[in-house]
Amino acid sequence: MTIVLLVDMLTGYLKLSGSAFEIPFSQFYKLFLLLLVLVRLQKKGKFFLVFVGFYALLLFPSILQIISGGNVSIFQDNVKIIKYLTPFVFFHYFKGIFIANKPKIMELADKFILYSFIILTLNVLFKLIGVGYPIYPYGSLGSKGFFFAGNEISTLFLVLYALLSFDLLLNGKEYKFWTLFLYSLFTAFLLSSKTAIAGIILIMLLLKISPAKIVNSIKRMSNFLIAAIVIAPVVLIFLVNKFIASPVFQKRILFFAEKMDLLTLILSSRNVFLTKAYKVFIDKYSFIEKMVGVGQTTYVERVGKTVEMDFFDILFAYGFIGAALFLILAYLLIGSIRKMKRKRISPYARLAFIMAVFILILSTITGHTFSSGMAGIFLGYIFAVHYKKVQS
Repeated sequence: MTIVLLVDMLTGYLKLSGSAFEIPFSQFYKLFLLLLVLVRLQKKGKFFLVFVGFYALLLFPSILQIISGGNVSIFQDNVKIIKYLTPFVFFHYFKGIFIANKPKIMELADKFILYSFIILTLNVLFKLIGVGYPIYPYGSLGSKGFFFAGNEISTLFLVLYALLSFDLLLNGKEYKFWTLFLYSLFTAFLLSSKTAIAGIILIMLLLKISPAKIVNSIKRMSNFLIAAIVIAPVVLIFLVNKFIASPVFQKRILFFAEKMDLLTLILSSRNVFLTKAYKVFIDKYSFIEKMVGVGQTTYVERVGKTVEMDFFDILFAYGFIGAALFLILAYLLIGSIRKMKRKRISPYARLAFIMAVFILILSTITGHTFSSGMAGIFLGYIFAVHYKKVQS
């Protein structure tokens, strides 16, 4: 599992370089991992029945469209369903690992997160040596290394940062915590993602929210802070010169500023797409389609493109029943974490609660969060982390 991002890199390189040898290694590999995990979890008969029920429920609208003569790609619809179900499956997988609490397995799990963070951030840093690809298809703004995904990188980046940061705080490693924060913030600027930049700062604040902890940290970190004050202007000048002052960045900002309002700028026009998709949903979906959905293929065909706001993408593809299922699962997840948090069984419950709420909010304003083929496994990890015990 630790090589999952390396496989993503290989697939991304073949796609982005225009190679004739373009095979979706990443999809095959993740499907293979998912099947292995399902084989392991099938011993839990109740879970397996629930999984099959969810899968059948999400596939049902696609089958209805085929019966009614619709032009449906059953393969693409299946891929989307599997992406949505991946966090759910890996949540149960990692839950079992954390409850078993075997030292060697837990050590491997920690390395899985660390190595994944290194691979991801190194890809972003490739921009400094002129290697890799920009995050946007036009110009040279942003960097995603050899990954094909765009928005999904920010979600994965924030999840990995939160896991590593919390462990450093838990072990009292203040210097490393702040070093990781500055490194991650620098990487977020290279990524040129509003979500990544704001997310890194917000997660840091949420993890350090206790006033007493902040005061103690400042006292212990006085020398570090003095050095940071000296170094920060240099870094800021570099960032301004490299990215904010770049013609591509300014052109993008001016485009949004001249033609769109502040909300549209912040949401990157997603509110505009939402208005259009909602009108199609009201006017062109039958009552049955509003209830059970039309499947991913038909949704995109009718609207033109996805809204890239997870709740609404689920509503328009899988109807009120799919949206209700999403909300119920979110409610059960938050409830489970809060229960563990109140009992103070694991300090990781606080991290799980912060990130579950954060990711749920994030998914309503950015797309490809819960349907991310790249981040799905890691979402399952962080949603189950409240079952993790502190290693002696």
